[in-house]
Amino acid sequence: MLHLVQIDYMNVLMNMEKVRLKDVMNLCFEDLIEGLKMVTEYFCSLFGKDIIDVRVSSHLNPYGPVIIMEWIIRRQKGIDYFATSCKKTSNSVAEYIFDKLNHARGAFIKLSLSPKFKKNFKFEGMFLDLRQCPWFTLDSLLSVNCERLDVKGSRLTNTEMNSFLKHWITSDLKFKRIVIEMEVIRLDDLFSEIEVTQVASDVQRTYKHKCNHNFTINGGFDIKRNDEVTATIDHDGTEQKKTFSMFVWPRD
Repeated sequence: MLHLVQIDYMNVLMNMEKVRLKDVMNLCFEDLIEGLKMVTEYFCSLFGKDIIDVRVSSHLNPYGPVIIMEWIIRRQKGIDYFATSCKKTSNSVAEYIFDKLNHARGAFIKLSLSPKFKKNFKFEGMFLDLRQCPWFTLDSLLSVNCERLDVKGSRLTNTEMNSFLKHWITSDLKFKRIVIEMEVIRLDDLFSEIEVTQVASDVQRTYKHKCNHNFTINGGFDIKRNDEVTATIDHDGTEQKKTFSMFVWPRD
């Protein structure tokens, strides 16, 4: 049975049902995104809190990610986490999201885009996870400065990653962990004109992540930044890998 309830300034149809012995309230809106925004505003006002986490797809509306991002930008300074995963979306939606991505401290982006999509963007938050990214270029990589970067599906080459490593060596970027899918790694090309120390494979080191997630590194290749900060590229020197994995060690 439907009932009429008042939430803030609006009358909303609702019903109650039992789900696994719990009472569940269902609210009915013609526009589900606008309904979500209204209910969220009500509870944020009630408890005096900002929104910290948003996960949105294009399932309800092809422009849903844009609508939600615009709303967030209007109502508060930023957000801790923005995630969007869309099987069908337009290049214009993707361009808007990347233009506004710096409003988020961390982000997860998985978009199915046309082969012609190209976008350079800047991101200086804390962590960025990108999926399905054949459009991700060296210029994209050089425009990102965050603690953790994870890129799946890029077409970056060894020569391009070599350019990135040389850029990292001469900078003070805040990267702590980088994982990038690329072409098959060829160490001679990846480390061309870079001073590298190969660590024996029987040397085991533990990289301690601040979220209590530790990584074990066997061997690898160490490089040093101009300020003596050390990074390890996790590779055994022989295997055919397409995943570039780099850990930046904290200063002693």
